[in-house]
Amino acid sequence: MFAALCCLSCQPAARNRRPHVVLISIDTLRPDHLGCYGYERQTSPNIDRLAREGTRYTRAYSPTSWTLPAHMSMFTSQTPSHHGIVEDRYALGQDATTLAEVIQAGGYDTAAITSWIYVGRKFGFDQGFAHFEELAQPQRRAAASGTGASPARTTTDAAIRWLQRPRENPAFLFVHYFDPHMNYEPPPPYDIMFDADYRGDADGSYTWAKPFIAAFQSEPRAIDARDREHMLALYDGEIAYTDAHVGRLLDAVDRELGLDNCIVVLTSDHGEEFGEHGSLEGHGWTLYDEVLNVPLIVRWPGHVAAGRAVDDPVTLVDLGPTVLDLLKLTRPASFAGRSVLESAPGQPRWLFAESDRFGVRKRSLRGPRYKIISTEDTGGSAKGLPIREGLEVFDLIEDPGETNDLSTRDSTRTSDLAKLLAEATARASSGSMTASARDEELSAEEEERLRSLGYIR
Repeated sequence: MFAALCCLSCQPAARNRRPHVVLISIDTLRPDHLGCYGYERQTSPNIDRLAREGTRYTRAYSPTSWTLPAHMSMFTSQTPSHHGIVEDRYALGQDATTLAEVIQAGGYDTAAITSWIYVGRKFGFDQGFAHFEELAQPQRRAAASGTGASPARTTTDAAIRWLQRPRENPAFLFVHYFDPHMNYEPPPPYDIMFDADYRGDADGSYTWAKPFIAAFQSEPRAIDARDREHMLALYDGEIAYTDAHVGRLLDAVDRELGLDNCIVVLTSDHGEEFGEHGSLEGHGWTLYDEVLNVPLIVRWPGHVAAGRAVDDPVTLVDLGPTVLDLLKLTRPASFAGRSVLESAPGQPRWLFAESDRFGVRKRSLRGPRYKIISTEDTGGSAKGLPIREGLEVFDLIEDPGETNDLSTRDSTRTSDLAKLLAEATARASSGSMTASARDEELSAEEEERLRSLGYIR
Protein backbone atom coordinates (compact mmCIF):
# COMPACT_ATOMS: atom_id res chain seq x y z
CA MET A 1 0.00 0.00 0.00
CA PHE A 2 1.01 3.57 0.47
CA ALA A 3 1.80 3.55 4.17
CA ALA A 4 5.09 5.32 3.63
CA LEU A 5 3.29 8.55 2.79
CA CYS A 6 1.98 10.62 5.66
CA CYS A 7 -0.89 13.08 5.63
CA LEU A 8 0.13 16.69 5.32
CA SER A 9 0.07 18.47 8.66
CA CYS A 10 -2.13 21.45 8.01
CA GLN A 11 -5.01 23.05 9.86
CA PRO A 12 -8.60 22.27 8.73
CA ALA A 13 -9.13 25.86 7.62
CA ALA A 14 -6.08 25.66 5.38
CA ARG A 15 -7.22 22.32 3.97
CA ASN A 16 -10.60 23.80 3.03
CA ARG A 17 -8.90 26.46 0.92
CA ARG A 18 -7.15 23.83 -1.15
CA PRO A 19 -8.73 22.92 -4.50
CA HIS A 20 -11.02 19.97 -4.92
CA VAL A 21 -10.34 17.53 -7.76
CA VAL A 22 -12.86 15.86 -10.07
CA LEU A 23 -11.51 13.35 -12.60
CA ILE A 24 -14.00 12.22 -15.24
CA SER A 25 -13.27 9.31 -17.58
CA ILE A 26 -15.75 8.61 -20.39
CA ASP A 27 -15.10 5.17 -21.82
CA THR A 28 -14.50 4.78 -25.59
CA LEU A 29 -14.76 8.51 -26.31
CA ARG A 30 -13.19 9.75 -29.54
CA PRO A 31 -12.17 13.41 -29.37
CA ASP A 32 -13.17 14.00 -32.97
CA HIS A 33 -16.79 13.38 -31.95
CA LEU A 34 -16.80 16.36 -29.58
CA GLY A 35 -17.69 19.90 -30.61
CA CYS A 36 -14.63 21.35 -28.90
CA TYR A 37 -12.45 19.16 -31.13
CA GLY A 38 -14.23 20.30 -34.29
CA TYR A 39 -17.16 17.90 -34.63
CA GLU A 40 -20.13 19.30 -36.50
CA ARG A 41 -22.84 17.51 -34.51
CA GLN A 42 -24.03 18.98 -31.22
CA THR A 43 -22.92 16.05 -29.10
CA SER A 44 -21.14 17.77 -26.23
CA PRO A 45 -22.28 21.22 -25.07
CA ASN A 46 -21.21 20.64 -21.46
CA ILE A 47 -17.82 19.20 -22.37
CA ASP A 48 -17.37 22.03 -24.87
CA ARG A 49 -18.00 24.56 -22.11
CA LEU A 50 -15.40 22.80 -19.97
CA ALA A 51 -12.93 23.16 -22.84
CA ARG A 52 -13.72 26.86 -23.31
CA GLU A 53 -13.02 27.44 -19.62
CA GLY A 54 -9.90 25.29 -19.54
CA THR A 55 -7.08 23.92 -21.66
CA ARG A 56 -7.66 21.29 -24.33
CA TYR A 57 -4.91 18.92 -25.47
CA THR A 58 -5.25 18.07 -29.15
CA ARG A 59 -2.67 15.25 -29.27
CA ALA A 60 -3.41 13.14 -26.21
CA TYR A 61 -2.96 9.39 -26.57
CA SER A 62 -3.61 6.29 -24.53
CA PRO A 63 -0.71 3.87 -23.92
CA THR A 64 -3.07 1.03 -24.87
CA SER A 65 -6.39 0.51 -26.59
CA TRP A 66 -8.63 -1.10 -23.99
CA THR A 67 -10.20 -0.18 -20.70
CA LEU A 68 -8.43 -2.10 -17.94
CA PRO A 69 -4.75 -1.33 -18.63
CA ALA A 70 -5.52 2.20 -19.82
CA HIS A 71 -7.22 3.20 -16.59
CA MET A 72 -4.47 1.54 -14.57
CA SER A 73 -1.95 3.68 -16.47
CA MET A 74 -3.95 6.78 -15.47
CA PHE A 75 -3.68 5.88 -11.80
CA THR A 76 -0.13 4.47 -11.67
CA SER A 77 1.60 6.68 -14.29
CA GLN A 78 3.14 3.54 -15.72
CA THR A 79 2.89 1.75 -19.05
CA PRO A 80 0.82 -1.45 -19.03
CA SER A 81 3.85 -3.72 -19.33
CA HIS A 82 5.33 -1.95 -16.27
CA HIS A 83 2.26 -1.91 -14.01
CA GLY A 84 1.60 -5.44 -15.26
CA ILE A 85 -2.16 -5.29 -15.81
CA VAL A 86 -1.92 -6.43 -19.41
CA GLU A 87 -4.64 -9.07 -19.13
CA ASP A 88 -7.65 -9.47 -16.87
CA ARG A 89 -6.10 -12.32 -14.90
CA TYR A 90 -3.91 -9.78 -13.09
CA ALA A 91 -4.62 -7.24 -10.36
CA LEU A 92 -2.55 -4.34 -9.08
CA GLY A 93 -0.04 -5.35 -6.43
CA GLN A 94 -0.39 -3.91 -2.94
CA ASP A 95 3.10 -2.43 -3.17
CA ALA A 96 2.06 -0.21 -6.09
CA THR A 97 1.43 3.49 -5.54
CA THR A 98 -1.68 5.04 -7.09
CA LEU A 99 -2.72 8.62 -7.71
CA ALA A 100 -5.60 8.20 -5.28
CA GLU A 101 -3.24 7.06 -2.51
CA VAL A 102 -0.99 10.07 -2.95
CA ILE A 103 -3.94 12.47 -2.88
CA GLN A 104 -5.49 10.70 0.11
CA ALA A 105 -2.21 10.95 1.98
CA GLY A 106 -2.23 14.65 1.13
CA GLY A 107 -5.32 15.14 3.29
CA TYR A 108 -8.15 14.60 0.79
CA ASP A 109 -11.43 12.73 1.07
CA THR A 110 -11.31 10.29 -1.83
CA ALA A 111 -14.17 8.62 -3.69
CA ALA A 112 -14.62 6.67 -6.92
CA ILE A 113 -17.85 5.90 -8.75
CA THR A 114 -17.13 3.32 -11.45
CA SER A 115 -19.48 1.75 -13.96
CA TRP A 116 -17.69 -1.20 -15.53
CA ILE A 117 -16.10 -4.42 -14.32
CA TYR A 118 -12.67 -3.47 -15.62
CA VAL A 119 -12.52 -0.39 -13.38
CA GLY A 120 -13.35 -2.32 -10.24
CA ARG A 121 -12.05 -3.72 -6.97
CA LYS A 122 -11.08 -7.08 -8.43
CA PHE A 123 -8.28 -5.35 -10.32
CA GLY A 124 -7.07 -3.03 -7.55
CA PHE A 125 -8.74 0.25 -8.51
CA ASP A 126 -10.02 0.76 -4.96
CA GLN A 127 -6.49 1.46 -3.65
CA GLY A 128 -6.50 4.94 -2.13
CA PHE A 129 -10.26 5.47 -2.23
CA ALA A 130 -12.02 5.76 1.12
CA HIS A 131 -15.32 5.43 -0.73
CA PHE A 132 -15.42 3.07 -3.70
CA GLU A 133 -18.75 2.43 -5.40
CA GLU A 134 -18.73 -0.12 -8.19
CA LEU A 135 -22.14 0.08 -9.76
CA ALA A 136 -24.13 -2.88 -11.04
CA GLN A 137 -25.31 -1.18 -14.19
CA PRO A 138 -28.88 -1.71 -15.40
CA GLN A 139 -29.57 -3.41 -18.71
CA ARG A 140 -29.34 -0.70 -21.31
CA ARG A 141 -32.15 -2.02 -23.51
CA ALA A 142 -34.48 -1.80 -20.52
CA ALA A 143 -33.33 1.78 -19.99
CA ALA A 144 -33.80 2.61 -23.66
CA SER A 145 -37.36 1.28 -23.56
CA GLY A 146 -38.14 3.45 -20.55
CA THR A 147 -38.39 0.55 -18.12
CA GLY A 148 -35.16 1.11 -16.23
CA ALA A 149 -32.63 3.67 -15.09
CA SER A 150 -29.89 4.39 -17.60
CA PRO A 151 -26.19 3.84 -16.79
CA ALA A 152 -25.06 7.48 -17.00
CA ARG A 153 -27.95 8.59 -14.80
CA THR A 154 -27.19 5.88 -12.24
CA THR A 155 -23.50 6.85 -12.21
CA THR A 156 -24.24 10.56 -11.83
CA ASP A 157 -26.82 10.00 -9.10
CA ALA A 158 -24.26 8.03 -7.07
CA ALA A 159 -21.63 10.74 -7.52
CA ILE A 160 -24.08 13.45 -6.44
CA ARG A 161 -25.01 11.51 -3.32
CA TRP A 162 -21.35 11.40 -2.31
CA LEU A 163 -20.87 15.09 -3.06
CA GLN A 164 -23.76 15.93 -0.73
CA ARG A 165 -22.06 14.35 2.25
CA PRO A 166 -20.65 16.78 4.83
CA ARG A 167 -16.85 16.97 4.86
CA GLU A 168 -14.01 18.90 6.46
CA ASN A 169 -11.35 18.01 3.92
CA PRO A 170 -11.08 18.83 0.23
CA ALA A 171 -12.49 16.19 -2.13
CA PHE A 172 -11.02 14.00 -4.83
CA LEU A 173 -13.77 12.38 -6.87
CA PHE A 174 -13.24 9.98 -9.78
CA VAL A 175 -16.26 9.27 -11.96
CA HIS A 176 -16.21 6.69 -14.76
CA TYR A 177 -18.93 6.65 -17.45
CA PHE A 178 -19.28 3.61 -19.70
CA ASP A 179 -22.14 4.63 -22.01
CA PRO A 180 -20.29 5.35 -25.32
CA HIS A 181 -18.91 1.81 -25.27
CA MET A 182 -20.72 -0.67 -27.49
CA ASN A 183 -23.57 -1.61 -27.15
CA TYR A 184 -24.80 1.75 -28.48
CA GLU A 185 -28.25 2.00 -26.93
CA PRO A 186 -28.94 5.59 -25.91
CA PRO A 187 -32.32 6.20 -24.30
CA PRO A 188 -34.95 8.41 -25.95
CA PRO A 189 -34.68 11.02 -27.38
CA TYR A 190 -30.95 10.42 -27.90
CA ASP A 191 -31.61 7.21 -29.85
CA ILE A 192 -33.00 9.19 -32.80
CA MET A 193 -31.28 12.53 -32.18
CA PHE A 194 -28.87 12.19 -35.10
CA ASP A 195 -30.66 9.69 -37.38
CA ALA A 196 -34.43 9.66 -37.04
CA ASP A 197 -35.15 8.17 -40.47
CA TYR A 198 -33.16 4.92 -40.33
CA ARG A 199 -35.17 1.75 -41.04
CA GLY A 200 -32.42 -0.90 -41.19
CA ASP A 201 -31.44 -3.57 -38.67
CA ALA A 202 -28.22 -2.03 -37.26
CA ASP A 203 -29.28 -1.80 -33.62
CA GLY A 204 -25.97 -0.70 -32.05
CA SER A 205 -25.40 -4.05 -30.38
CA TYR A 206 -22.18 -6.03 -30.26
CA THR A 207 -24.10 -9.04 -31.56
CA TRP A 208 -25.05 -7.15 -34.73
CA ALA A 209 -21.54 -5.70 -35.13
CA LYS A 210 -19.54 -8.91 -34.63
CA PRO A 211 -19.44 -9.99 -38.32
CA PHE A 212 -17.83 -6.63 -39.11
CA ILE A 213 -15.07 -6.90 -36.46
CA ALA A 214 -11.70 -7.95 -37.88
CA ALA A 215 -10.55 -9.59 -34.66
CA PHE A 216 -12.82 -12.56 -35.28
CA GLN A 217 -12.44 -13.33 -38.97
CA SER A 218 -9.76 -12.93 -41.62
CA GLU A 219 -12.13 -11.11 -43.94
CA PRO A 220 -14.76 -9.20 -41.96
CA ARG A 221 -17.92 -8.28 -43.78
CA ALA A 222 -17.91 -4.82 -45.33
CA ILE A 223 -20.42 -2.67 -43.55
CA ASP A 224 -23.07 -0.94 -45.64
CA ALA A 225 -22.55 2.84 -45.69
CA ARG A 226 -26.07 3.51 -44.40
CA ASP A 227 -25.66 1.04 -41.53
CA ARG A 228 -22.31 2.58 -40.61
CA GLU A 229 -23.93 6.02 -40.62
CA HIS A 230 -26.56 4.76 -38.19
CA MET A 231 -24.01 3.12 -35.89
CA LEU A 232 -22.18 6.46 -35.76
CA ALA A 233 -25.46 8.22 -34.97
CA LEU A 234 -26.16 5.84 -32.08
CA TYR A 235 -22.60 6.31 -30.79
CA ASP A 236 -23.07 10.08 -30.99
CA GLY A 237 -26.36 9.70 -29.16
CA GLU A 238 -24.55 7.93 -26.33
CA ILE A 239 -22.03 10.77 -26.20
CA ALA A 240 -24.77 13.41 -26.12
CA TYR A 241 -26.61 11.54 -23.40
CA THR A 242 -23.45 11.15 -21.31
CA ASP A 243 -22.63 14.82 -21.86
CA ALA A 244 -26.00 15.78 -20.37
CA HIS A 245 -25.11 13.87 -17.22
CA VAL A 246 -21.63 15.38 -17.15
CA GLY A 247 -23.52 18.68 -17.02
CA ARG A 248 -25.58 17.41 -14.08
CA LEU A 249 -22.40 16.31 -12.32
CA LEU A 250 -20.67 19.66 -12.83
CA ASP A 251 -23.75 21.51 -11.58
CA ALA A 252 -23.66 19.40 -8.42
CA VAL A 253 -19.93 20.03 -8.02
CA ASP A 254 -20.62 23.75 -8.26
CA ARG A 255 -23.40 23.58 -5.64
CA GLU A 256 -21.53 21.39 -3.16
CA LEU A 257 -17.87 22.33 -3.65
CA GLY A 258 -17.68 25.46 -5.77
CA LEU A 259 -16.61 24.73 -9.33
CA ASP A 260 -14.09 27.56 -9.52
CA ASN A 261 -12.17 26.07 -6.60
CA CYS A 262 -12.06 22.72 -8.33
CA ILE A 263 -9.57 21.11 -10.70
CA VAL A 264 -11.62 19.27 -13.31
CA VAL A 265 -9.93 16.80 -15.65
CA LEU A 266 -11.91 15.04 -18.37
CA THR A 267 -10.47 12.27 -20.54
CA SER A 268 -11.08 8.78 -21.92
CA ASP A 269 -9.30 5.44 -21.89
CA HIS A 270 -9.38 4.84 -25.65
CA GLY A 271 -11.32 5.62 -28.81
CA GLU A 272 -13.25 3.51 -31.30
CA GLU A 273 -13.03 2.31 -34.90
CA PHE A 274 -15.82 2.78 -37.42
CA GLY A 275 -14.28 1.16 -40.47
CA GLU A 276 -11.17 3.32 -40.80
CA HIS A 277 -9.07 0.16 -41.02
CA GLY A 278 -11.68 -2.28 -42.29
CA SER A 279 -13.38 -3.11 -39.03
CA LEU A 280 -15.81 -1.99 -36.40
CA GLU A 281 -14.71 -1.67 -32.75
CA GLY A 282 -10.92 -1.89 -33.03
CA HIS A 283 -10.11 -1.16 -29.41
CA GLY A 284 -8.08 -3.89 -27.81
CA TRP A 285 -7.21 -5.23 -31.23
CA THR A 286 -5.35 -2.40 -32.98
CA LEU A 287 -3.08 0.53 -32.17
CA TYR A 288 -4.21 2.95 -34.87
CA ASP A 289 -4.94 6.52 -33.86
CA GLU A 290 -8.73 6.19 -33.93
CA VAL A 291 -8.41 3.92 -30.89
CA LEU A 292 -5.43 5.61 -29.21
CA ASN A 293 -6.32 9.30 -29.56
CA VAL A 294 -8.31 10.52 -26.54
CA PRO A 295 -9.67 13.85 -25.32
CA LEU A 296 -7.90 15.59 -22.46
CA ILE A 297 -9.30 18.77 -20.92
CA VAL A 298 -8.04 20.45 -17.73
CA ARG A 299 -9.98 23.28 -16.07
CA TRP A 300 -9.01 25.34 -13.01
CA PRO A 301 -9.79 29.05 -13.32
CA GLY A 302 -6.89 31.33 -12.51
CA HIS A 303 -4.38 28.48 -12.69
CA VAL A 304 -4.97 26.78 -16.05
CA ALA A 305 -5.40 28.93 -19.15
CA ALA A 306 -8.95 29.20 -20.48
CA GLY A 307 -9.74 28.53 -24.13
CA ARG A 308 -6.25 27.26 -24.89
CA ALA A 309 -5.45 24.38 -27.24
CA VAL A 310 -2.09 22.64 -26.75
CA ASP A 311 -0.64 20.59 -29.60
CA ASP A 312 2.22 19.00 -27.65
CA PRO A 313 1.95 15.18 -27.62
CA VAL A 314 0.87 13.85 -24.22
CA THR A 315 -0.18 10.47 -22.84
CA LEU A 316 -2.48 9.14 -20.12
CA VAL A 317 0.68 8.17 -18.23
CA ASP A 318 1.04 11.94 -17.71
CA LEU A 319 -2.31 12.33 -15.97
CA GLY A 320 -1.15 11.49 -12.44
CA PRO A 321 1.90 13.81 -12.49
CA THR A 322 -0.29 16.61 -13.89
CA VAL A 323 -2.85 16.42 -11.08
CA LEU A 324 -0.11 16.20 -8.44
CA ASP A 325 1.68 19.17 -10.04
CA LEU A 326 -1.49 21.27 -9.75
CA LEU A 327 -1.96 20.19 -6.12
CA LYS A 328 1.71 20.79 -5.33
CA LEU A 329 2.03 17.25 -4.03
CA THR A 330 5.25 15.33 -4.55
CA ARG A 331 4.97 12.67 -7.23
CA PRO A 332 6.23 9.19 -6.27
CA ALA A 333 9.42 7.93 -7.84
CA SER A 334 7.39 5.18 -9.52
CA PHE A 335 5.43 7.70 -11.63
CA ALA A 336 6.97 7.58 -15.11
CA GLY A 337 4.96 10.35 -16.79
CA ARG A 338 5.43 14.09 -16.70
CA SER A 339 3.03 16.92 -16.05
CA VAL A 340 1.34 18.19 -19.20
CA LEU A 341 1.87 21.67 -17.74
CA GLU A 342 5.60 21.23 -18.32
CA SER A 343 6.96 22.27 -21.68
CA ALA A 344 10.01 20.89 -23.43
CA PRO A 345 10.56 23.10 -26.49
CA GLY A 346 12.72 21.61 -29.16
CA GLN A 347 12.58 18.12 -27.63
CA PRO A 348 10.55 15.78 -29.84
CA ARG A 349 8.57 13.28 -27.82
CA TRP A 350 7.99 9.68 -28.81
CA LEU A 351 4.89 7.99 -27.37
CA PHE A 352 4.73 4.24 -26.77
CA ALA A 353 1.57 2.10 -26.81
CA GLU A 354 0.93 -1.61 -26.42
CA SER A 355 -1.71 -4.31 -26.27
CA ASP A 356 -1.55 -7.98 -25.25
CA ARG A 357 -4.82 -9.79 -25.81
CA PHE A 358 -5.79 -13.35 -26.72
CA GLY A 359 -2.33 -14.30 -27.93
CA VAL A 360 -1.63 -11.18 -30.00
CA ARG A 361 1.12 -8.75 -28.98
CA LYS A 362 1.08 -5.27 -30.49
CA ARG A 363 3.52 -2.42 -29.86
CA SER A 364 3.64 1.05 -31.40
CA LEU A 365 5.82 4.14 -31.25
CA ARG A 366 4.83 7.54 -32.63
CA GLY A 367 7.17 10.46 -33.13
CA PRO A 368 6.82 13.94 -34.60
CA ARG A 369 6.24 12.53 -38.08
CA TYR A 370 6.45 8.74 -38.24
CA LYS A 371 4.71 5.91 -36.44
CA ILE A 372 5.61 2.22 -36.36
CA ILE A 373 3.35 -0.66 -35.27
CA SER A 374 4.51 -4.24 -34.71
CA THR A 375 2.25 -7.30 -34.52
CA GLU A 376 3.40 -10.63 -33.08
CA ASP A 377 1.54 -13.90 -32.79
CA THR A 378 1.96 -15.20 -29.23
CA GLY A 379 -0.56 -18.02 -29.54
CA GLY A 380 -3.57 -16.32 -31.02
CA SER A 381 -3.51 -18.17 -34.34
CA ALA A 382 -3.70 -21.46 -32.44
CA LYS A 383 -6.98 -20.17 -31.04
CA GLY A 384 -8.27 -19.43 -34.52
CA LEU A 385 -7.62 -15.68 -34.52
CA PRO A 386 -6.58 -14.09 -37.81
CA ILE A 387 -3.15 -12.55 -37.14
CA ARG A 388 -0.96 -10.74 -39.64
CA GLU A 389 2.49 -10.50 -38.13
CA GLY A 390 5.01 -7.84 -39.10
CA LEU A 391 5.67 -4.12 -39.10
CA GLU A 392 3.68 -1.15 -40.35
CA VAL A 393 5.11 2.35 -40.82
CA PHE A 394 3.10 5.51 -41.44
CA ASP A 395 3.94 9.11 -42.28
CA LEU A 396 1.56 10.94 -39.94
CA ILE A 397 1.91 14.25 -41.75
CA GLU A 398 1.23 12.98 -45.26
CA ASP A 399 -1.05 10.15 -44.12
CA PRO A 400 -2.77 11.01 -40.81
CA GLY A 401 -5.33 8.25 -41.36
CA GLU A 402 -2.58 5.59 -41.33
CA THR A 403 -3.71 3.97 -44.58
CA ASN A 404 -0.43 3.94 -46.55
CA ASP A 405 2.04 1.44 -45.05
CA LEU A 406 5.62 2.42 -45.91
CA SER A 407 7.37 -0.53 -44.28
CA THR A 408 8.20 -2.40 -47.49
CA ARG A 409 9.04 0.73 -49.51
CA ASP A 410 11.36 2.47 -47.07
CA SER A 411 13.48 -0.28 -45.55
CA THR A 412 16.08 2.04 -44.02
CA ARG A 413 13.48 4.11 -42.16
CA THR A 414 11.63 0.96 -41.12
CA SER A 415 14.84 -0.52 -39.70
CA ASP A 416 15.64 2.67 -37.77
CA LEU A 417 12.11 2.88 -36.36
CA ALA A 418 12.15 -0.81 -35.44
CA LYS A 419 15.26 -0.23 -33.34
CA LEU A 420 13.62 2.70 -31.58
CA LEU A 421 10.53 0.59 -30.94
CA ALA A 422 12.62 -2.23 -29.48
CA GLU A 423 14.34 0.22 -27.14
CA ALA A 424 11.01 1.77 -26.09
CA THR A 425 9.56 -1.69 -25.45
CA ALA A 426 12.48 -2.58 -23.21
CA ARG A 427 12.19 0.69 -21.28
CA ALA A 428 8.44 0.32 -20.83
CA SER A 429 8.78 -3.05 -19.17
CA SER A 430 11.92 -2.33 -17.14
CA GLY A 431 11.77 -2.44 -13.36
CA SER A 432 9.75 -4.61 -11.03
CA MET A 433 6.26 -5.66 -12.04
CA THR A 434 3.61 -4.56 -9.56
CA ALA A 435 0.86 -6.88 -10.76
CA SER A 436 -0.18 -10.08 -9.04
CA ALA A 437 -2.53 -12.88 -9.96
CA ARG A 438 -6.09 -11.75 -9.38
CA ASP A 439 -7.40 -13.32 -6.16
CA GLU A 440 -11.12 -12.84 -6.66
CA GLU A 441 -12.93 -14.72 -9.39
CA LEU A 442 -15.39 -13.04 -11.70
CA SER A 443 -19.00 -13.89 -10.97
CA ALA A 444 -21.08 -15.77 -13.54
CA GLU A 445 -22.97 -12.55 -14.26
CA GLU A 446 -19.74 -10.59 -14.78
CA GLU A 447 -18.37 -13.26 -17.09
CA GLU A 448 -21.56 -13.19 -19.14
CA ARG A 449 -21.42 -9.40 -19.43
CA LEU A 450 -17.80 -9.60 -20.62
CA ARG A 451 -18.61 -12.42 -23.04
CA SER A 452 -21.50 -10.44 -24.51
CA LEU A 453 -19.04 -7.69 -25.52
CA GLY A 454 -16.28 -9.98 -26.77
CA TYR A 455 -13.94 -9.64 -23.78
CA ILE A 456 -14.18 -13.38 -23.04
CA ARG A 457 -14.18 -15.93 -25.83
